[in-house]
Amino acid sequence: MALFTLKELIVYLSSLVLLFIGFFGMKYYGLPYSLLVFPANSTTLLITIIMFSFGLLFFGYGSPIVSFFAGIFYGWIYKVTGIPSSFVIFGMLSAVIILIATVKMGLSLFEDLTEKGNFRESLKVSFISIASALIICIVTDYLVVTL
Repeated sequence: MALFTLKELIVYLSSLVLLFIGFFGMKYYGLPYSLLVFPANSTTLLITIIMFSFGLLFFGYGSPIVSFFAGIFYGWIYKVTGIPSSFVIFGMLSAVIILIATVKMGLSLFEDLTEKGNFRESLKVSFISIASALIICIVTDYLVVTL
């Protein structure tokens, strides 16, 4: 059994492309300041939870839009807050991993509702992805605060 179907692969790759477009667009062309202030100790976990929640909102099809805004936010973190790039890369790694869970769960839930597939088949990959992304988020947020 393949990890992704063709539909899941298209949604996942478009989400990745928009994540990096948002990141590099904000990093190179964004304003060097912001009116919004976020605490540095919970940004990665907050972004990951928002990406998962809003990505599932439209059965996984909303994940490209959410990942674009997450990329903008990670670009803002890199440019404005002065957090080292290694922490931003680990934060984006958790975003990439949570996209796997979002796309798998959302599209398989849609297929289960239309009686074309089974939702339980995607749960193992999704829960492993969620757990690993949350572990990376917690470690990254802890290291940002302590270092």
